[in-house]
Amino acid sequence: MSITNDALFFPVSPELCISFYEAIKETFVAMFGNEPVFLESDESHPGEIIIGIISLVGDIKSSMILMVPKSTATTLALKFTCSDIDYDSPDMSDIIGEISNIIAGDVVARLKARGIWTALSLPMIARGTDAKVQWPSELPSRTQRFTSSDGEFRSKIVAGWPGQWWKKVSGLNYNSAQG
Repeated sequence: MSITNDALFFPVSPELCISFYEAIKETFVAMFGNEPVFLESDESHPGEIIIGIISLVGDIKSSMILMVPKSTATTLALKFTCSDIDYDSPDMSDIIGEISNIIAGDVVARLKARGIWTALSLPMIARGTDAKVQWPSELPSRTQRFTSSDGEFRSKIVAGWPGQWWKKVSGLNYNSAQG
């Protein structure tokens, strides 16, 4: 199976991409009552966003980024807490951090079922207008864009150096994957 990545020639582990995709869909159905629809990624920037970041370490070293525009974040927060949460409040950071943590925890369980051991970092939160979280350009990454009745959001998976996971997970030959 081949899943394209945002940078370079080397794919992000299919097991990692599939695990994140499944975890996002099932988490949103369980928590918010609707299934997000995958959209083709684009280069547009959603304006003011809040970003949850969690890293995974173990057999696979990677980071997950959940990028949620302001309008989507306030809708999700209302459903999550059953009360209005001010976007600029620390509570909004906690909510997006918790949603990110729930998704990443589901990913860890899915990877474990595939024979891949990982553990989570604590969530980190970033905010900004047209904000981007940047990583070294050599690292494979995959952006997944979704829409739901609650609004649009994106996730990004950034894998560690290919040599850290390609033998264990994909059985790929790194040298042949470059060409």
